[in-house]
Amino acid sequence: MRKIYHPFSIISSLSLIMFVSVFLAQDAEAENSIYHNSEHHFSFKIPDGWMKTPQKFVDDFNKRLEKQAPAAFKNITMVQLKKSTYWFDYPYFRVGINQKKTSKEEIKKLIASKEVEEAMDQVASEIERTSLLTKNVKINKPVYDDKRNLILTGRTSYIVEAGKVKSLMAIFLGNEVSISLDFYSSEADYQKYMLDFSEVINSFKFDPGYEYK
Repeated sequence: MRKIYHPFSIISSLSLIMFVSVFLAQDAEAENSIYHNSEHHFSFKIPDGWMKTPQKFVDDFNKRLEKQAPAAFKNITMVQLKKSTYWFDYPYFRVGINQKKTSKEEIKKLIASKEVEEAMDQVASEIERTSLLTKNVKINKPVYDDKRNLILTGRTSYIVEAGKVKSLMAIFLGNEVSISLDFYSSEADYQKYMLDFSEVINSFKFDPGYEYK
């Protein structure tokens, strides 16, 4: 039997962080190494030693999240180490969707502006305001990869009872939707799992015809 939520494991987004309660569930079935979402037309590789979190727990998490405040990205699925004791235990990553098409010109203009640092500070303040367990949030200035239509940003924070946590968010702009890959790890293990995180990012692609245009 696997515990679903670690009592001190926090799932967060750029807009808010919430605490999830503890349940019990059976271990998830083995997953294919390639995750493909036929509804939103994208895929990526799940690294060796990782597995999808059972969808019913992702859905439960989304319901809890909606009670807090609207989120920019709704979770589609989540992935974590097979050897994890708890669902959502570090390290893990979640996959989110924003169904509003985003203009890369607007993104590039914002990133290049003086207002971007102020905007990141506002997001950090909102995260701390909506979470009782998250402190000292610092968000790095985002960068834009024009070739891949990809936004990258990092974040550090202190989670009560969990310590320092680092995250990396990759947002891929598509023709119809934007997809976020949001990676989380304890600060001590961040470099250890960076190759896995990079493998997922480098393998991500939209189906033909659904790339950003």
